[in-house]
Amino acid sequence: MAEERRKRTLRMVQCAVFLAMSFVVRIVEQSFPITMGGVNFMKLGLSAPFTLMPAILFGPTYGLIAGALSDLMNLFIPNPVQWIPWLTLTAALKGWMVGLIWKWIKCADYKKVRRGMLVSFSAIGIMGFVNLIVSKFFVNTGYAQIILELNSREKTIPNITTYGFIISALVVFALLFIASKVEEGMGIYSQRRNINNIFLLFMAVLPASIIQTTLNTFILRSMIAQHAEIAFMIYFIPRIAKTLIVGVITVIIINDVLLLLYSKAYPDMYRESMCYNTSRQ
Repeated sequence: MAEERRKRTLRMVQCAVFLAMSFVVRIVEQSFPITMGGVNFMKLGLSAPFTLMPAILFGPTYGLIAGALSDLMNLFIPNPVQWIPWLTLTAALKGWMVGLIWKWIKCADYKKVRRGMLVSFSAIGIMGFVNLIVSKFFVNTGYAQIILELNSREKTIPNITTYGFIISALVVFALLFIASKVEEGMGIYSQRRNINNIFLLFMAVLPASIIQTTLNTFILRSMIAQHAEIAFMIYFIPRIAKTLIVGVITVIIINDVLLLLYSKAYPDMYRESMCYNTSRQ
């Protein structure tokens, strides 16, 4: 009983630390924007990895609470945006879903997930390449005008439905290539990071993020008049595209930075959260 109480207290302290780090990142995003290649890099929402860590480490209940608190923290940053309670609920739902999905799939066959990722992001990459060709060489067509309007909607990631799609696909292809080399025993990627976890984390984070973005789109359009005036697909598609790109970045940060550091600081708690079947080694 005392040991379980100690673990619960430690989890709560760690959740508070992750949320505090998330809050710091939000302040930096707003106060000191960092641009890379014309992209407002910090505005991508780099607080998400810290917010989702409690869900991955401790389960859906902790994820739900962390998600709700992370949204409420927006009220305390400089120049806070209008608080919409429904968005707090969707943030809590996302945290709960990530924790629940991770609990279900953390010991799943990662090879099937990798094949699914290859097919999905191949389609995304091809779509980005087609969009790029059409927007460059067939600019007077109706489809090209739609692509240009979609790109103009997202200010954080310029050309999100062209270069954004292509780059996100290339990143996933690079991860797939690295995973294959790890399995061949080349040792170019530390096994302690467990490259295979990254694909299962995609399956935990991306569906929950897509559902949150979809719900938030309906909420914002119903509650803010300026948003409702924009055609639904013109409003929705760039948001989903950004969600996919940010999801890729979030998973990489979680797997290659936060979980790596956590595994060294709290190896026992880390092993409880990950899957250590012999088939995964």
